[in-house]
Formats: sequence, structure tokens, C-alpha cells
Amino acid sequence: MQYRAEIDGLRAVAVLPVILYHAGIAGFSGGFVGVDVFFVISGFLITSILVEQHRTGRFSFGDFYARRARRIFPALFLVLACCLPFAYLWLPPTELRDFAQSLIGVATFTSNVHFANNQDYFAPAAELSPLLHTWSLAVEEQFYILYPVLLLGLWRYARSHMRVAVAVLALASFGAALVTTARDPDESFFFLHTRAWELLLGAWVAMSRPAETRGRIAELASLAGLALIALSVVLYDDTVPFPSAYTLAPVAGTALVIWGAVPGTIGHRVLSWRPVVAVGLISYSAYLWHQPLFAFARHRALLHPSDQTMLALAVSALILAALTWKFVEQPFRSGAVAHRTGTRAVVVLTIGCLLGFIGLGQLASVTQGLPGRFAGNEAFQKASGAGLRSLDSHACHLRNIDAQTDSRLREILEACYDPGRTVYLIGDSHAIEVSAHLRRRLAERGETLITLVDPGCMPVPGLVRPDDSGTCLAFKALVYTATAPYPAPRVLMARWRLGLDGDRYDNGEGGVELGGAAQNVVADDPSADVYTYAAERLLELSQATPMVIVDQIPEAGWDVPRQLQKMAMSGVKNAPLSTSHARYRAANARVNSWLDALVSAPNVTRVRTAPLVCSETTGRCANEVDGVPLYRDTNHPSALLADSVAQAIVAHLP
Repeated sequence: MQYRAEIDGLRAVAVLPVILYHAGIAGFSGGFVGVDVFFVISGFLITSILVEQHRTGRFSFGDFYARRARRIFPALFLVLACCLPFAYLWLPPTELRDFAQSLIGVATFTSNVHFANNQDYFAPAAELSPLLHTWSLAVEEQFYILYPVLLLGLWRYARSHMRVAVAVLALASFGAALVTTARDPDESFFFLHTRAWELLLGAWVAMSRPAETRGRIAELASLAGLALIALSVVLYDDTVPFPSAYTLAPVAGTALVIWGAVPGTIGHRVLSWRPVVAVGLISYSAYLWHQPLFAFARHRALLHPSDQTMLALAVSALILAALTWKFVEQPFRSGAVAHRTGTRAVVVLTIGCLLGFIGLGQLASVTQGLPGRFAGNEAFQKASGAGLRSLDSHACHLRNIDAQTDSRLREILEACYDPGRTVYLIGDSHAIEVSAHLRRRLAERGETLITLVDPGCMPVPGLVRPDDSGTCLAFKALVYTATAPYPAPRVLMARWRLGLDGDRYDNGEGGVELGGAAQNVVADDPSADVYTYAAERLLELSQATPMVIVDQIPEAGWDVPRQLQKMAMSGVKNAPLSTSHARYRAANARVNSWLDALVSAPNVTRVRTAPLVCSETTGRCANEVDGVPLYRDTNHPSALLADSVAQAIVAHLP
């Protein structure tokens, strides 16, 4: 097909927002739509090439896939090879195992499937995945495997209906995207069947009559298309469902630009400007380089890299891309290397490299991330201790709700309840961490613990997260109804601040709690203030039996074991990890005031957890003791802290 400089310019429009979005630069919250722009371009170009080859009788599957291999794999293999030493040196075992599994996904053209099953693209943790961006390559590779066969069939048997057939398939894929996004957003985001419509729209444009040169309609189409892409980049963010009807803006915008940016239009002049075209020419390599640079920088940095650092890395990605384009892409596509390697050699080299990456990935995966790398690093071993969690498997422990919960709960009450010698622990995942330790300490006093827990479920009747399916409310209703004839002190434990305020914790020092956007709980009476409502319901419960409320354990913000591992790998020794006590007090001011009011009731006691880790003298809250984590992640207590909490609870029981 005839070279169109504006298409390379459009590639620049696609890649720069993606890079700046992954760099976390303000103003590019919707930069991820650059991938959608790429999809439409790919569908357009591949169809233009195939149709021309069919028309001239030059189509060959072997030549087609050899050209794809020359285009895609040399630069990809270089980037993967460069990632390997940094992954080996900088990633702890768990994350090296995850990297290895994603490497296998890249080499088998299934990385989109891997990430659909293991990673939310918009979650903060995605920033740490060096190969996350390869999901889109897998979608295109899967499309390249299927589409030439489809097009050949249409060309031979339904040539006059090709546009209609492609349009029908695109509409079917778009419908699948709408349905799947509502049911399973991760599957919809990553899979071919919900993304194919974007490539097929590009294919449809390639089969359509080009716009008239210098026509007013073409001018308006190209400008409207650029505006739609720009507005998507600026206005969208990670709360916008994708793919969905919202995706029509960047996808249709790209189609309008391809159709309308003909010579003589403003869109063509902008996109054909040499600096823009230059970025477009290196866009594939820039896309390959940027995510590994960002991810490994975030892994290596003890604190989150600054915007200045991320911008410098973005520029570095473009520099590396320019070098890769000149010395790798061009020679393998049309230079000396291409002339010396025939189709058979390309196939053999490609398969050999793919098998090599699969083998390395399998090695790191089956060994669980090569933990022997850190065998002699004492600080790393402390940070990675196997005893961070102590899960309770006792027969008197009930977790979650299912069809058998009612009967199981009644069996537990009949078997475990001992009048005058029983304590209930009711709560969420924080209570789960403490359960085994509290059980052991109560046993030392000759008492029995009955644990009734549901992760993410605040133990206040009538309060629930808006996204809950109803299981939390059902669990609490069952627990409080079934235990009423078996009176005993109740210990309530939860992430009160997260539930009541709906805020992830930011320690102000670079540690921001990972996780999706939090939701504060709501009452079954929508007009009620949740704090007032919660207080009223808890005071009602406390009238029957004594109540001990464990307050909000000071959160860390950063993943404490991971932070200590990074310090150990960086050679930082004997540097205590802590967070601001003042920051804890400020974040929990309303929760603590609410708890202070509750404990004024005669039957309510509060366990203050801040003194267990925080010092009024130093103004700091410890995250570790002698290198051993006090947290197993950003907020849940490790075994060490959980035991201290259990001891404090026992001291407050009647």
C-alpha cells in the first residue's frame, strides 16, 4: 500500500498518552485509550495490505506471517532480554514468579489471558508489572492468526459483501464487549472477542471509499476525530468502564482521522509534521520500552519515584525506541539482516527465541521465584518470613457465608459454647489475623473463642458497602440472631476508618495503600449518618452482653514486607521503618472521636492499638521490630502485631 505519513503521525498520538498515563503524569488520566487508537490503526493497515495482495494475487500465508514476525519480534525479544537481569536482581521471589508467568504469556501470545486472570489493569499494583502492556500485543497477535483466514474466505466466496460481513462481526464483538464489561470487567478489558470490533472498524475503513481530497467533510471528520481522541485522553480515568460505549469516542475518532486526514486537510498537515511522524515511526519500540522502565524504577525506588523521574524515564523510553528502531527494527524489516534471512530462517529463529523465553519463565515459575538468590541476606529473610500470618483453622471458627452457614453456625454454638467461659470475636479480615492468637491466649485462661468473620464486612448490623451482593448483611443478621440465646462478651474488630470514611491510607511519606477505589459503608436507612447509625446499633447490642471494640490499628500505607525487602536488596541496613503518628491521628480523628463517645456507655470497652506501635516521644509508629514486619501488607497485622493485639484484648475482657 502507498505510504501515508499521517498514519505514523496518528501512531504518535496513540503512544504518547499511553506513556504519560503509565508515568502517572497529571492531565493524561485517560491516556490508556492510546491502545484503542493502535487497535484501529492495526486493523486498517493489515486489511489494506491483505486486500492489495489479494487483488494482485500476491498473498501468501508464509510471507504474511514472516513479515509480521520481522515487524513484531526483534524489538520485543530485545526488550524481554533486557528485562531478565533486572527482574533477577530486583524482584523478590513472589514478584519474580509473577514476572516469569507473564513472560511465558508473552512468548505464547496469551499474556492477555494471564493478566485477565491475575491483574486489574487499573489497580495501583499494575504499575509494578513490567510486562503488563504486552496484553495488547497478544490481542493483535491472536487477531493476526485468525483474521487472514477470515479475509481469504470472504475474498473468495463473498467479495461483494466483505464490508457488510466485517460490520456485522464488529457489531457482534461490540455487543459482547457491552455484556461482558457489565459481568466481568477484567475479561472484557483483556480478551480478543471484546476488542476485535476496534480492529474490525479499522478494517471496515480500509474497505471503504477514501474521502475526497480537500473535501469539507474530510476536514471536519479529521478534526472531529482528533478532538474525540484528545477529549478521551483528558476526561476519561480509571473509573470509566472499558471497553464500553465510552470506547466509541477514541475508536470512532481514530476511524474518522484515518478516513478524513487526506492531503490538504489540517489534520493531515498536523499529523504529517516531521517531528510527529518521527515519534510515530518509533512508537512500537517506545510502547515496548516504557512499561519495563517505569515498573523496574518503581520496584527499585524506596519511595514512589517523582514526576520528574518518571518524565525522565519517558524521555529515556523514546531515546531507547529511536535506537531500537534504527539498529533493530529497520535492519530486520528491510535492511541487511532482512535480505540475508529467508522465511525459513525467520521461523526457526522466532521459535527458538520463544522457546528460550518459555524455558526461562518456567524455571523461575516452578522454583517460586528463585528464592535462593537471597539465602545469605538476613534482612531479606526477616522481611520475607513465613510466619507473617497465623490462620485459624479451629473448629470454632466460622468464615464467610454460604448455603450451609446457618447449620454450621448452630453446630459451632452447640459444640463450642461454654456459659461464662466463652468469648465471641466478630469482624472482618483484621479479626481473621488476630483470631489464632486470641484463641491461644484465651485457652491459657481456660476460656473458649468462637470466631465469626467475613472479610470486608464491618460487624455493625445494617451497614454495608454499596457494592456488596447482600452476603455481608445476611452474615451479620445470622450471627447476631443465632448468638443471642448464647450470651457472651463480644469482641468487635474491623477497619473502621476505611469502612466509615471510605479512604485508602496515605502515610504522607510515599506509602499509599494499594487497592481499588474504596467505598464507605451505607446504612439501610439512606438518610442516616453512618457514624450516628453505627453508634446506635452497637449500643443496642451492648445492652445484652459486654462489648469490646478494637479500634483502628494504625495503618502503614506501604506494603511493609515489600518495603523491607526493597531496603534489604538495596543494601540499606538497620534503618527502622516507621510512619507518622500525627498522620495516624489526623486520618482517624473522626473514628477515634466516635469510639470515645461509644465507650462512655457502661457496657462498652475500647482496646487502643496505637500504643502498641506508636510513640508519643518520637512521634512515629513502628512498622517493624528488628527487621521483622509488624504488618503482612499495608494494613493487616502480621503475626507479631496480631499477638500484641490479642494480648491487649484479653486485658480488656471482663
